[in-house]
Amino acid sequence: MISTYEAGLTANKVNLIKESNTNAAMRTAGENAVKVFQDWAVGIDYREDVYKAIKAFADSHPKLFGEDEKLLTETMRDYRRAGLDLPPEKKKEVEQLRKDLSKLGTDFDKNIVDAKALVVFTKAELDGVPDSFFASPE
Repeated sequence: MISTYEAGLTANKVNLIKESNTNAAMRTAGENAVKVFQDWAVGIDYREDVYKAIKAFADSHPKLFGEDEKLLTETMRDYRRAGLDLPPEKKKEVEQLRKDLSKLGTDFDKNIVDAKALVVFTKAELDGVPDSFFASPE
C-alpha cells in the first residue's frame, strides 16, 4: 500500500515534468498524469468506510489532547467541508465539483506557463535593475 507521503512525492515529480520538461509531449503527459492524480486524491476524501470509522471514533468523544485532539477535530471538519454528512446525491455532486475544480486549476496553471504575453518597460521603470540584466538575451 502506498503512503500519502509517497503519493505526494510522486505527484511532485510529475508536476515538475509538467512545468519544466523541454519536450511538449512530456509536459502534456505530465499534465494528464497530474489530473489523474488529483482525481484520485479527491476521491480518497470520499472513502465511506474510512469516514464511518473515524466518525464512529469521534462520536465516542474520546479524551484527546494536544495534536491528537487537533488532528481529529480538523479531520472531521475537512470531512464536513467535503460534504460527507450530506445526502448521497449531494455528496456525489460536491465530490464531482471538487474534481472539476482541481482539473480547472491544472488547466489554469498550464495557461500561465504557456503564456507568451510581452511586457514592455522603460529604462526608468527598471531603475535599480543591474546592468548585467540588460546585457542578457530577451
